[in-house]
Amino acid sequence: MHNPAQEMVFVAEQGVMADKNRLDPTWQEMLNYATCKVKEVEEECLRGEREHQRVTRLCQQAEARVQALQKTLRWAIGRSRPYFELKAQFSQILKEDKAKVTELEQQVAQAKTRYSVGSV
Repeated sequence: MHNPAQEMVFVAEQGVMADKNRLDPTWQEMLNYATCKVKEVEEECLRGEREHQRVTRLCQQAEARVQALQKTLRWAIGRSRPYFELKAQFSQILKEDKAKVTELEQQVAQAKTRYSVGSV
């Protein structure tokens, strides 16, 4: 975005310099427009950099908080880890069992349909 705006400024400057005897208002307007575009792009770039710095700072603060909590709660984390590991395992088993039940329900429904069609 910045390069095309700079190229526009360059072209406008060349046009202004080509007519040394008189100052063409069209070239002046084009140069003004191109200069404004360059300025807008630079301001947008600065806003982006500031936002990036702000978000980076927030991430660093969050990471520092996580580290502090891990340090102060190390014992509690260690004691509760087996519970959460078992919970994850049982959740996976439950998910698999639910899938099996759903599949069996579909098979029963299909068998009922075949039976009702066959008895008619």
